[in-house]
Amino acid sequence: KSEVLPELQVVVEDLLREDRERREQEREEVQRAAQQRAEEIRKKREAERMLRAERDRQLRVQQAVQQAQQAEASGSNTTVSECTICKEINRRTGAGTVEGRGHRSDNKVCPSKAWLEQRKPEEGETWAEMWMAGLYARATSRKQRTVQTKKK
Repeated sequence: KSEVLPELQVVVEDLLREDRERREQEREEVQRAAQQRAEEIRKKREAERMLRAERDRQLRVQQAVQQAQQAEASGSNTTVSECTICKEINRRTGAGTVEGRGHRSDNKVCPSKAWLEQRKPEEGETWAEMWMAGLYARATSRKQRTVQTKKK
């Protein structure tokens, strides 16, 4: 009994150790496979996301081109607002007197200001047209108009 037990104990311990190592190895393989699957899924989702983003970008570009073509075909430009002072000058003097698009009447680079400066009367004289005096006052005023923003 004393001779067989130690040898049997060594064999049992070896079997248990081998079994434990095999289970750990299997667990690591399962873990590695799960990580690999997760990585593949992540890459697939990333590729789909990139594809959707590219498709959306192309659609936006296509829509912008269509909008520009429609605006050009209709003879109007809806993307640039028209300066109110320039619009008034063109209405009273004939279309095309001053370029009213591409800026706003915010006292910056407005062609109406230069147009009105050229027609400004000498000191002591009066304006040729009263509407010009009003527009000149608006075009040269220091007060900047502020746009009201919606409160959230």
